[in-house]
Amino acid sequence: MHKASRMDGASSSLDMLQYLTHSRVDAGLVNCNGHNSLHKAAQFGSLPAARFLLDAGLRTRAAVAPDRDRNAPSALAFAAGFRALASELRHTEDLLWLTPALYVQAPAGEGYLQTATVDDHATDGASQT
Repeated sequence: MHKASRMDGASSSLDMLQYLTHSRVDAGLVNCNGHNSLHKAAQFGSLPAARFLLDAGLRTRAAVAPDRDRNAPSALAFAAGFRALASELRHTEDLLWLTPALYVQAPAGEGYLQTATVDDHATDGASQT
């Protein structure tokens, strides 16, 4: 998957990415540097591959997370001179990181998280007049 993402965006590389995606190869797997397929597409300036990977399911916080050297995909593209790709990836990263994470509160009585009630605050002495 990494090799197909690095190609120049020729139809053969996109065909290979489609084949690997339909074969359920995980595009989010990382190498020893912390690069996934999106990082490689960014590093080698493959805009069609990057768009395909984002549309195929790599539009997640984990996919745009910085690598071992703290470089996000947009930083890799920018450092390699691919300014348009860097801008597009940075926009995607901003959207993903600025979107609030969903928080689902555990039901009361499960674990250490319990919700304070109005009665709890009224009996602590601080709110009495």
